Amino acid sequence: MRLLLQRLDLFRSCCFTVGAKLSFPGATTPFHLLPGVYTSTTNPQLLHDALTSSQVSLTSSPGFSNSSISLPLNLELQAGLSVYSNSLYSGESTFQPLPSTPLANTSVPLTSKSLALSSNVWIAANANNNRIIIWDAVPDVSQLPPSNQGSLSLLDVQSSACTPSCASSAVCTAAGTCQCAPGFSGLSCESCASGFFGPRCQACPADCKQCDEGITGTGRCLKPVVANDPSTCNCKNGVCGTNGQCTCNPGFTTGTDGTSCSKCSPGFFLTSNGDCQGAYLSLVQWFANCLIFQSVCQIGCTQCSDGTGACTSCKTGFSQDANDRTKCNPPTQSTNTGQACPNGSFASGASCSPCSSSCQTCTGGTANDCVVCASGLFTLNGACVSANADGVCQGSNLIADNNKRECDSEF
Repeated sequence: MRLLLQRLDLFRSCCFTVGAKLSFPGATTPFHLLPGVYTSTTNPQLLHDALTSSQVSLTSSPGFSNSSISLPLNLELQAGLSVYSNSLYSGESTFQPLPSTPLANTSVPLTSKSLALSSNVWIAANANNNRIIIWDAVPDVSQLPPSNQGSLSLLDVQSSACTPSCASSAVCTAAGTCQCAPGFSGLSCESCASGFFGPRCQACPADCKQCDEGITGTGRCLKPVVANDPSTCNCKNGVCGTNGQCTCNPGFTTGTDGTSCSKCSPGFFLTSNGDCQGAYLSLVQWFANCLIFQSVCQIGCTQCSDGTGACTSCKTGFSQDANDRTKCNPPTQSTNTGQACPNGSFASGASCSPCSSSCQTCTGGTANDCVVCASGLFTLNGACVSANADGVCQGSNLIADNNKRECDSEF
């Protein structure tokens, strides 16, 4: 309401009538020009002479923007409301332009005797606690219905030039467009702008990069703001420090296009998971058919010491090799007569029977009885499987370890 009062005071002037005063040398009193269009052919002659005089001056009443004579002269009330202290648009004058934002809970007393409205403008007023809508000029407020005479206050000023009409969150401008309140968008301001949600189009939380937005949105955060987001300092695979410098993830370095941490450092290669792995793993890809992936711990050994590679723990049933402390030997198969069965066979009563072709050593005759897989095959979940050209075990993303004859470290 204070803003509305300031606007009324800003355009206050004494003893003006609607339109403008036209003064020129020799005239005893100025002309009073009513709203309309004036040209070089306007009559009577005295008015014509005044309009075409080089020494004429023009003083407009509040609400009329004309300040000089430029023919044709279109003397027209700007979009809004002129209020006059006397009837017939005379006396002290004030002007209320169309507001730029919706007026809410506003009531400005009107002590006027007459009202002038510009084209396509209507006002809402309170008259003795009755809300009335006025669409046209009122030369004398006493002409209003008797039940509405008495105290009068201004509630709203709006334009009717918008089709379709604006939502309650907007103001219709004189140009016929809806001016949206902050957070709203759309032709009629019926939607929320990006980053706003709910019927009142509230802003998404400050710590949220993207929320459940829109007029029916809940505001739930869908993408929180990430501290030290790599994208903030052109850092593709790393972390942005508080100083704006990029620290790369292990194995990454600056790419040829200048993007930080965008390619693998020398000695590293890019895996299918988007990581840079050391060169010892790349050998698996380059020479997969030879299966030369090396592991310190050897066949049958579950744990070995650093440096020497000596096995400190064997798989169940295996025993440490007396001649090569880095590996463990599979359990020996013996017949019921005490005969030791050679590799590739298993004890079956008093004789030794051949293992499945999938097995180097076994406890039975099927491919599921292998203890150590045959050359070129690798243990995976109790079965012996082959490896593809990249050295990856069939049906998995594990690397084929030729020393252990197992599918080992994840690729």
